[in-house]
Amino acid sequence: MIKKCLDSILQSFLYSKYRNYEIIVVDNNSTDQTQSMVTAWAKEFSIPVILIYEERAGTSVARNSGIKASSGDLLVFTDDDCQLSINYIIDLLCYIKKDHEDVMRSGAVLLGNPTDLPITIKAVESLKNWKRPMSRKDEGDLLGGSLIGCNFFTTRHAVNRIGMFDIYLGPGTPCRAAEDTDYFYRAYLAGIKLEVVPDCTVYHFHGRKNVNDGYKLLQNYAIGNGALVIKYLFIYPNFSRHFYWTLKSLIFRKYMKHTNNSLELSKYKEVLFQLKGMLLFLKSYLFNK
Repeated sequence: MIKKCLDSILQSFLYSKYRNYEIIVVDNNSTDQTQSMVTAWAKEFSIPVILIYEERAGTSVARNSGIKASSGDLLVFTDDDCQLSINYIIDLLCYIKKDHEDVMRSGAVLLGNPTDLPITIKAVESLKNWKRPMSRKDEGDLLGGSLIGCNFFTTRHAVNRIGMFDIYLGPGTPCRAAEDTDYFYRAYLAGIKLEVVPDCTVYHFHGRKNVNDGYKLLQNYAIGNGALVIKYLFIYPNFSRHFYWTLKSLIFRKYMKHTNNSLELSKYKEVLFQLKGMLLFLKSYLFNK
């Protein structure tokens, strides 16, 4: 899987004819042949690859290690189960050349395998952006309507303003998710413009085939969202209001008929998992300080 990801990155750079780049792979304590495969791949193509072994589990820890090892003025983040479109680098450079400020962007994330569940993807019909100050309603869209962690890029200057990823959030931690949403929240609060664009496309080969797999992922998302409620309750309460909306929806739906999506948690379960996320974040934060 990671070889196909690396192949797509290389092909996109070759197609763009852009040469001043580095590829950083963070091996997050894997037990397979990741290191030998990446090393052999880099030698075959004479590509500047920095391979880091990070024994501490967690997506946030791994991304932080990658940031520290990087040297470029522009940082692009993707996951090992994603593949860049051939035009990705060309699209990216077109946006960057027009910028006169720090911007954090995310492109479209499309389903790589049509037999996978239609989740963890984001089709983008038109450009949309967020920057302070905005209405509470528009800010509310940031939870699920803005950027996506497996496909985003920004400047080194913006990363220096925001800081590192929260090591108490994301896959590999008790809170399981929301490390990317938290990062986008912090960028927004720092005055950095967030933008989603209809191109800069990656294809996500997440491999989830059945509804149970989908439910597990949605549960993780709910736990992560609950962690965000606690984190932002006193920092910026508007970013905690989604729990209120979920509770309100739960009460309201008791008095109306509705059709359940097969890949949608019931509001009752969503509330429970968000409460679990709140407790897990408090426990992680208080007892690991």
